[in-house]
Amino acid sequence: MCRRFFKPGLVLLLCGITFLTCVIWPGQGYAACVASGTWTPAFSSSPAHTFAPSTEITITGFTPTSGPVGTVFSISGTGFQPDEGVSTVNVGNAVDNPEPVVDLQVCFNDVPAAFEVVSDTQILATVPSGATTGPIKVQRDDEEFAVSSVPFVVTTASAPPPPIISSFTPPSGPVGTIVTIFGSGFVQVSAVRFNGVAATFTVNSSTQITATVPAGATTGPITVITLNGTATSSTNFVVTTGSTPPIISSFTPPSGPVGTIVTIFGSGFVQVSAVRFNGVAATFTVNSSTQITATVPAGATTGPISVTGSGGTAISRKPFVVLETPTLTSFSPTSGPVGTVVTITGTGFVQVSAVRFNGVAATFTVSSPTQITATVPAGATTGPISVITPGGTATSSTPFVVLEAPTLTSFSPTSGPVGTVVTITGTGFVQVSAVRFNGVAATFTVSSPTQITATVPAGATTGPISVITPGGTATSSTPFVVLEAPTLTSFSPTSGPVGTSVTITGINFINVSSVTFGDLAARFTVTSPTQITAIVPVGAVTAPIRVVTPAGTATSATSFTVIPRVPPQTIGVWRPNQGFLLRQSNTAGPPDIAVPLGQPGDQPVVGDWDGDGKTTVALFRAGQFLMRNENAVGAPVTTVAFGQAGDIPVAGDWTGKALTVLGSSGAASSCCATPTPPVRPTSSSTTDCRPTCPWSATGTATGGRPLARFVRPRAFSSCATKTALATPT
Repeated sequence: MCRRFFKPGLVLLLCGITFLTCVIWPGQGYAACVASGTWTPAFSSSPAHTFAPSTEITITGFTPTSGPVGTVFSISGTGFQPDEGVSTVNVGNAVDNPEPVVDLQVCFNDVPAAFEVVSDTQILATVPSGATTGPIKVQRDDEEFAVSSVPFVVTTASAPPPPIISSFTPPSGPVGTIVTIFGSGFVQVSAVRFNGVAATFTVNSSTQITATVPAGATTGPITVITLNGTATSSTNFVVTTGSTPPIISSFTPPSGPVGTIVTIFGSGFVQVSAVRFNGVAATFTVNSSTQITATVPAGATTGPISVTGSGGTAISRKPFVVLETPTLTSFSPTSGPVGTVVTITGTGFVQVSAVRFNGVAATFTVSSPTQITATVPAGATTGPISVITPGGTATSSTPFVVLEAPTLTSFSPTSGPVGTVVTITGTGFVQVSAVRFNGVAATFTVSSPTQITATVPAGATTGPISVITPGGTATSSTPFVVLEAPTLTSFSPTSGPVGTSVTITGINFINVSSVTFGDLAARFTVTSPTQITAIVPVGAVTAPIRVVTPAGTATSATSFTVIPRVPPQTIGVWRPNQGFLLRQSNTAGPPDIAVPLGQPGDQPVVGDWDGDGKTTVALFRAGQFLMRNENAVGAPVTTVAFGQAGDIPVAGDWTGKALTVLGSSGAASSCCATPTPPVRPTSSSTTDCRPTCPWSATGTATGGRPLARFVRPRAFSSCATKTALATPT
């Protein structure tokens, strides 16, 4: 058996399985056979050529692994020997007749495919027509071959849809009329016919063709023929004689209200008799055979535009949209803060370009020609809503009230018990729905958009005040302190003289307005809501302690006992020509204090005139007391008219409130400047006067007006006729 190889100008034969090679020149017979693998041409001086045995052929893979007829795929392997050797590539059971690379032998039961050897390791092949799923086989003309281990899957490609004619325009016209055909599937168009007569045409897209009515055409259907089928119009094109029919190619604008001027473009606008908007005649001007301007007439509705001329009637493929002037009949809600979604009702909401709240543009959605939903925009203020369309602007007859978010800037008072009326100041107090004290609803009155008065409700506790409106909630930055009635549980010490510091214990000592010992107000300091320190005031007597706050008054269960303070008395004299000479101790020595005061005829008197616990000097002169509250030169002198010339001055704590008050004694009676009831005078004092007076059992002078009641002085055993002690010199 011999296997043939071709080289340009010679034929090579390999016989058997040895390296014996026989070479024959075409038409000359064998030239030589050699077993060593070398050869020498019989009729040539060419050098010897050496041939190696063929490489084994293999298929290692291919890609893609599937595809329809016509798919180009790549085969990978070895031994493909470019330029000599590969004769066939078979795909499954396909039948094809490609040209082999060399003069090769066709293998039976395998159908070859067209291919190209790229390299010794790659082949590009094309799935032939009629191929079915099966293995790939590559065979060299030395009868060496390889078969893929997996099949190539031949798939079926979907066929394109047949063409369809949906409409054409114009519907009639003479020979030469340009007709625009609309539809789908206008791919690989081979012919367009008017009632069977072929026409010249141009495929503008897969959905549009323009064709010219051919000579000889008669009235009948239009057909479009493609590789995928034939489409026939459902209506006839009417071939007319005479003028070319008009054609509307476009118009602008595509929409507008009544009165809009529309420019119509096309051809054949000759002897135009009418322009209509959805059947309603319009006024128009023919600018040229290719352009008309027309005005949208009253009563026109959305629909096609038609132009009627001597050659027929052209109808636009698209409708002109007649925009009605919008109306705005209502909106809901009628008020709200920024961000509120408002439903607007009306008519003519077509091609809405804007919705505005008092001039501020809002985002919106056109739900239908009668309804829009819009959101109140930031920056909007109270005012009308407007809806803008190409047909006009609709404006609401009533304003939308934009509710600003309230603010709470202050309140007064800042604390108080239940029932306190609080004035709240801020902004945006419109449509207030609630006022709360730490969450507890209160009764209130809106005085203005900037002020509210509210009453602290029962159950309220300390916490912020909040004001609620549709625009939001305003909350105070500081709490309102709800005051509870105070309670006084104890105090310490329980007794002491005037000036004693007393610690008072209890609860709710907030906004304390006063602390009293009996009826006398005391100086105090609130240490905490549970403790107060207070100073026993001058004139205080044994009595309960009271603490007063806006929430109420707390009274101690027991009294504070005031212990009288008896200051030590020291000596002094008054000399008419020198004044008062005073010692600060009861010892011999010069005066410690000299107070020039007085003149001959004056009578000295001393006492604690202002209740500060210190004895100071005074004079009685012809019915007037001249008093000083300081034992100092130049201290102010207070003049009190009391008594008459010839009286003897007296002074004492007639009320028991540690305050020395004045009195005088006449020749037959003693008069003390103090109201009833009478009180005990100070007996162990240089200010005591001992008037001569006949006492009755009730302490009333038998021959005169009521006197302060005196207890018999320790220095006397009876009220026998006694005279006042002599004035010291």
